[in-house]
Amino acid sequence: MKLEQFKNTLQTTLKQNSDLFYPHSLTFTDASGSWTVRGRVRDPRKPEVRNLLESLGIGAEYLKDARLMHVHPDDTPPAEGAQATFDDGTLIVTTYQQKSAYVDQRTAACMFSR
Repeated sequence: MKLEQFKNTLQTTLKQNSDLFYPHSLTFTDASGSWTVRGRVRDPRKPEVRNLLESLGIGAEYLKDARLMHVHPDDTPPAEGAQATFDDGTLIVTTYQQKSAYVDQRTAACMFSR
């Protein structure tokens, strides 16, 4: 029961502070159409981010072009293969990590190109 209470508290905190946790507005497109999500995109230069990407099977040769993305809990996460313009380039969703036990969300591994 404590885990469920913790999850609820964490979800509420994320939503109440969404402008801090999800600062990017990203419009993704794929074969089914386009939609906008609130998200956070991170560069994998930090060791913990690099380790996560490597655990998802992203090889070292791609890490310089890799990004991690978290989507606001109320938004529909983009499908694998969906693309969005980001930071003067293109962000493409490649895969998702297993769902977190704490926030019921999955982290997306993305490729970024300019």
